[in-house]
Amino acid sequence: MRADFGIKDTATGTVIPPDKSAVNSFIMNTEGAGRLFAPSGMKNGPLPEHYEPVESPVTSIMSKQQNNPVAARYKGEFSKLAQTASPDSPYIATTHRLVEHYQSGAVTRNCLMLAELMPVRLSVKVNVMPILKPLKVNEKEVEIIGSPWYWGYQGLAPGSTANDLTPCVGDANTMIPEYKAFICNITKSAFNANTLG
Repeated sequence: MRADFGIKDTATGTVIPPDKSAVNSFIMNTEGAGRLFAPSGMKNGPLPEHYEPVESPVTSIMSKQQNNPVAARYKGEFSKLAQTASPDSPYIATTHRLVEHYQSGAVTRNCLMLAELMPVRLSVKVNVMPILKPLKVNEKEVEIIGSPWYWGYQGLAPGSTANDLTPCVGDANTMIPEYKAFICNITKSAFNANTLG
């Protein structure tokens, strides 16, 4: 390692020597210190607040505001959302992966080795596993359903994804979708697995 090696500070453009950069982890802030809130550029704030997901099985006990009022909501076909604590959607649902996943879905969908590990989609009648324990919220026990997310849209293993079921709502600042928390119901299907060839 070179003796003059340093880290270029993004905020100031100056080079910070290792003896100082290793001590201060907040080199991305102009004042070089941690912050309680973002002073500018946020659509909500300045202090963070907990909101329930847009689709939630319970009414918030922490705030009169149920969910983020400045969340990005879509129009048309993508605007359909379940009502809070809807008896028609009594379960919490989340999506997850069963094999490795890159940060980008586009990269993951086009990785041959990952597509071979989890080819197209899973098809099960019912798979009840004690992995996801029920949550107790507002003195109410709510079951959790986990849905594998593979792969869909385009790539080496196209097809439907679990995200086809999720609400189209984005974070107000990053537009990251609420794909990890929504509510749903389970009904018996008329699908007959014996008819598959």
